[in-house]
Amino acid sequence: MGKKRQKENFQFYPFEEIILRLRSVLRLEQKTVGFFLSVFLIMVILGRTVVPGFFRRPLITLFSLTSIFLLVKIFDLIIKNQENIYRANFLFFIHLLLVVFFITLIVYDAGGVEWLGVIFYLFPIIWANIILPKTYGITIALFSALFYSILALIEYFNLIPFVAFYDLPTPPHLSSWYVFPSIIFIFLTFYFLGLGTNLFSDEFKKKIVELEKTKSDLEEAKKVLEIKVQARTRELTELIERQEEIIKERTKELQEKIEELEKFQKIAVGRELKMIELKKKIEELENKLKNK
Repeated sequence: MGKKRQKENFQFYPFEEIILRLRSVLRLEQKTVGFFLSVFLIMVILGRTVVPGFFRRPLITLFSLTSIFLLVKIFDLIIKNQENIYRANFLFFIHLLLVVFFITLIVYDAGGVEWLGVIFYLFPIIWANIILPKTYGITIALFSALFYSILALIEYFNLIPFVAFYDLPTPPHLSSWYVFPSIIFIFLTFYFLGLGTNLFSDEFKKKIVELEKTKSDLEEAKKVLEIKVQARTRELTELIERQEEIIKERTKELQEKIEELEKFQKIAVGRELKMIELKKKIEELENKLKNK
């Protein structure tokens, strides 16, 4: 996964919000696994004391659920202290891969393809596609399908021993110890899948509200800006008009001064010509007087 692709997916989310979303999913995962672990322990205890042979192999499932529960705690502490969003996303992705592995063990312990365990893969798939970039989400979905396919095939070819999850004297559909636990697990599964989907829905609704608020703020800012632009345009128009009037007044003043200067020049030139003419006459008179 390149940083560029992740950046495209998270460019609108601040770092603190992304860490908060990762930890929110981890807390939801903790609640989910905690409930399943508690219910499974109760059913194992009741099965061991009430119906001999019920839940013949609970150890793998107990180990897997406990491991997932501990993984949530560990990765929550690790991701909490991350300062790099790409590393935090990758750590959460690794965590989900480990969860897929332990779910595969649970599916195997729950009778492989004979029971409803495959539905548990929906948890990491939904969590991944809610919180991680698209490539990570698709990868988790593909790994879930791959792990289940491998399990089904190795059981089909008898590469690992198959032991039914239930050892009941009656057919499963007629046994209360099959029907009611199945109903309970389906109820819990759908409930927590709904919580996961609701988490995404809440995030989506939150972003819609934020976008609507941003849109409203932008429209209001646009109106304010338009008013300011109009006011500024009026000021500039008035200033231009005043400048034109000032230019006209200055031009008129300059024209008047030019006309005055032209008049003065004409007077001065005329006077100078008269002085020259008088000077010539004086010289002529002086010459006549000398000749006499």
